[in-house]
Amino acid sequence: MHVFWWGCVGSISVEVIEIFQYYRSDPIKFPARYQKFLYYIIRILVACIAGCVVIALEAQNAKAAIGLGAAAPLIIDKFSQIRDSINNHPL
Repeated sequence: MHVFWWGCVGSISVEVIEIFQYYRSDPIKFPARYQKFLYYIIRILVACIAGCVVIALEAQNAKAAIGLGAAAPLIIDKFSQIRDSINNHPL
């Protein structure tokens, strides 16, 4: 179960790096999404989904879990593209 939390850390780390990049800009201008409460709720849900992806893909250690957690949105997007191509493929 600890890999779940490492997956969440990987997911949140992507957001932290993005915020840091905004902070380094001159002048500092954060996107409006950071001012909305709903954004943080959705972000927490995305981090939890990343933790579930890490469990589903059976990460064996913290390094793998962090990497999979950070990549979880891309992994989910790729799976949905594959699913859509299979569903749209004529038999």
